[in-house]
Amino acid sequence: TDWVKKTLETTMEDKKLFDDRKLYREKEVVEQTKISGQTFRNWRVRGQGPAYVRVGKRTIRYFGQTLNEFFGHEVKTFE
Repeated sequence: TDWVKKTLETTMEDKKLFDDRKLYREKEVVEQTKISGQTFRNWRVRGQGPAYVRVGKRTIRYFGQTLNEFFGHEVKTFE
């Protein structure tokens, strides 16, 4: 995960990657961070990824605040 943080930090604009108050689907997270879906799922299975909540039997969501903390509170976004 260190290489991901460094990659995100090497871009131009400082701001939060995610809205702290919103719940995000996996698809939204991987699109925003440019991390592959398979890598993100592997992190979850191995307990290495950000904390998540399970809604129902198959639905997984991530809190924006948790994602910002995981990826480094204030990060640089891809522009």
